[in-house]
Amino acid sequence: MRAAPEAYVAERTRFKREPRGDRFMHVVEIMIDGQYRPVLESVEPAFDGEPAADWPPSPPLKDWHFEERAAGAAFMAVGAAGKSHWSAAIEIARPATDKVSGTVFESEVRGRESGLVRHGARHTSASTKKTVPDTFYRVRFDVAARLAGTPRFLGSRYQCPATCRCIDATCVALLPGVSLQCDPATTRVHLDESSGTLVIEPLPISATAWPQTIRWRYWIP
Repeated sequence: MRAAPEAYVAERTRFKREPRGDRFMHVVEIMIDGQYRPVLESVEPAFDGEPAADWPPSPPLKDWHFEERAAGAAFMAVGAAGKSHWSAAIEIARPATDKVSGTVFESEVRGRESGLVRHGARHTSASTKKTVPDTFYRVRFDVAARLAGTPRFLGSRYQCPATCRCIDATCVALLPGVSLQCDPATTRVHLDESSGTLVIEPLPISATAWPQTIRWRYWIP
């Protein structure tokens, strides 16, 4: 594990994090027609000099670490608010099966820029051309919270594209051909029409004794 970069690029998927007060927001972007478009942007509390809420709209992820892997990368993040603690494992990995399209000059070249790690980047040498998968990498979130008491809100809230629509309680169409899915055993999702945000939350909590650890999981595409 090492310090997390500001961004990670893998084929047509880009994951970014940006400071917001005492924590980091995160953004998932997908390349459409040659441009990265945000599909998920975490909603963070407004910081105006006052302490953040005990039950923030998104997990208060403050300390981040990063690990490169053969098929992608993983971010690990933790944070606290009030008397509760959150953790998140965010895995960016090549799907098990890919459609192969497009041409590049090296099958696997890792390019690096300031604050950015790139996986499977294109190289423009005039040598022999090779083909590699030109696809979305899966971004998988596994989030947990250790709660000291009954939460007023618990989950992950995101800004999403205007085209975003819920298919059912575990699936959301974000863009044509790009969807978000939840683990039905732990997680559900809905659109909050009053704020226009996507709310991903654990199934109803039936705990009667505290503290408790609550988990929710989701991924795209």
